Amino acid sequence: MKKKVALTSRSIDYMASRGYLAENVEHFHVTGRKSDLFGFADLLCLSLKGNPHVLVQVTTTGNWTARKKKIVNNINAALLVTQSNFEVWVMHWKQEPKGWKVYTYNITTSDFDKDFIKQCKLLFGKQHQLAAIKLVDILSFQTYHS
Repeated sequence: MKKKVALTSRSIDYMASRGYLAENVEHFHVTGRKSDLFGFADLLCLSLKGNPHVLVQVTTTGNWTARKKKIVNNINAALLVTQSNFEVWVMHWKQEPKGWKVYTYNITTSDFDKDFIKQCKLLFGKQHQLAAIKLVDILSFQTYHS
């Protein structure tokens, strides 16, 4: 039987080695169903070196395109990528003969359909955009003042 590899733990260690304070933000409901932060993020990574903060979806290389598709169809991700100082990454791991290798893909505005972004902004309106930006500001303030 193969040993199960904890990719989330590997990812936290990877981000920590690059100057981030990383925390697992996925949680399990009492029903056993898993839920990601904002519907897509497994990790919240706050920069300790002045780099942008990062929300990370962790997966295997075989599943990374499906995870990217999930993110670029997520309203919260669209607002965060286009309206905040957060970056959104898909971090995928591949087992190779010499061990595990990590790959990262930074989701950018160009990954989203332009009409989808317009719909997100209209759907949420100015107040919802401001609420999302306020959350980012709170997280940024806590990082630099703690």
